[in-house]
Amino acid sequence: MKIEKKLKNCIDEIISLKATNKSPLYNNMLYWSQKPFNICSCLIKYLSKEGDVIFDPFLGSGVTVIESLNKCYKRKAIGVDINDLPIFLCKSSLISVSENERYEIAKYKEKVEYLNKLYETTIENEKYVIKKTYFNLQPKLEITSIECINRNNKVINKQIADDTDYKKMQKTNHVNYIDNIDLIEDSRVAVKSGEKISDKFTPRNFYILGEIKGLVENEKNSTVKQALLFIYTSIIHKSKILDYKMGSQWALWIPKVNCLERNVVLLFIEAIDKYLKSLDHIKDNYNTDCFVSKFSKLDISKGLIIKKPIQHVSCDDIPDDCVDLVITDPPYLSQVPYSEYMQLYKGFLTNDIDFENEIVITNNHLLKKSYDNYINDLKLSFEVVSRKLKNDAYMCMYFHDSSLQFWNDLFEIMNTSGLHFITAVHIDKKQKTLKKILDPKKTMNGESLLFFKKESIKNRKQNTYNDNYREELKKSAIAIFKKNKRVSTSEIFDNVLLSYLVHNNLLDSVSKQYKDFIDIIQEIFVWEESVGLWSIN
Repeated sequence: MKIEKKLKNCIDEIISLKATNKSPLYNNMLYWSQKPFNICSCLIKYLSKEGDVIFDPFLGSGVTVIESLNKCYKRKAIGVDINDLPIFLCKSSLISVSENERYEIAKYKEKVEYLNKLYETTIENEKYVIKKTYFNLQPKLEITSIECINRNNKVINKQIADDTDYKKMQKTNHVNYIDNIDLIEDSRVAVKSGEKISDKFTPRNFYILGEIKGLVENEKNSTVKQALLFIYTSIIHKSKILDYKMGSQWALWIPKVNCLERNVVLLFIEAIDKYLKSLDHIKDNYNTDCFVSKFSKLDISKGLIIKKPIQHVSCDDIPDDCVDLVITDPPYLSQVPYSEYMQLYKGFLTNDIDFENEIVITNNHLLKKSYDNYINDLKLSFEVVSRKLKNDAYMCMYFHDSSLQFWNDLFEIMNTSGLHFITAVHIDKKQKTLKKILDPKKTMNGESLLFFKKESIKNRKQNTYNDNYREELKKSAIAIFKKNKRVSTSEIFDNVLLSYLVHNNLLDSVSKQYKDFIDIIQEIFVWEESVGLWSIN
């Protein structure tokens, strides 16, 4: 299929990039499934022009909006989300901080120092401050090792904890400024019946988080307070009970053995330093204090964020046919239950969570959202997105899933919304998840970036299923195998299989014969177990 030159140039540059979500700005703001900012920047650069409106109907981490407000682009940005937390993070990442306010923020490093008394321990009659405590919760609490630091920054391990160490870690104090909320029971996100937010933290860390929140709440300067809350938010997930490799930092799950407690005071001080170092980068590269309250006030280098479900966004919120480019990362079925994860923050920030309108699949007995609910909500959402998008404009969308039935349903939604699929490209991720290590054959790694264009498609030819497509698909794949000889499951799907099935109108018929696209791949290509990759023969 012929691809427009600007899209081809965009894809060529994306392929040449090493995707990353690390920068002085984004290092301050951690969020589930945060997409690489340099890929987003590339999309804006090639697929829009000065003065264009860039839109993300599922704001999430805010990368689309933030990158659209990069000074070099002179774009207008719109984001939509149902929850307070992503909106707070996005807006707070682009506030303007004066030199005097920087100084006031830095003062809080000293203001929290007194709380380190709760982490003090003694080794050979010398006082140390605990950085990390390693412990087991079952069959009973057992501290296995303590990593400490002294005044001269000498790090030492304390192998045997004393009674004082146990008492300080377990001491239950009255906690102020935190609402110890009841969590919604859901085994899928590791929440049991009757659990509260405090159950995800050690008593010591929960108390200290409350004390730090109190200091922040009493700050009189609104900009300093907002910055401190932004910094505070960035350490909450690091302050809960983690596994010793810190791999549990996002979920509500906590381990029972090989647990880790980190020093909240040191985390907060480190986060302040990181934030202060980022301010010059933000000031030089991004527009700050740039958010407006409604569409009529939107202008070049300004942003608008609407708190509302995208499926309910009206012309009063955003006029039809006004958006020049959509870059989005919609909810992935049941894979990332954003609103349930946001419970981790609710007690600390009193952020509103909209469970009712979240587009998700969940067995949670309070929410009861099925696959059919999810597909219907997604359909309503992309109908709205299409109405806002101008004719012949692009929509760039991240998505990954292995179900052929889902892909068939998704493309049916897009087709009925007037969003015509152009192509897809694989975005590699160097880090490996545990799932990828254990089952590389069936695991979707990296990102699939799909390109759609709003246009009228008439007289679409509907092919019928036939077995000859395998050889044609194999021929289509030769190009990527010539380049790499062996490729991952996701590379075959993203760069070859999906586009082939869609453009040959085979997705519907194939999805009736196969449940998972792996079933197709393994009929055509050869799995090499020793390297965890596919080859052509």
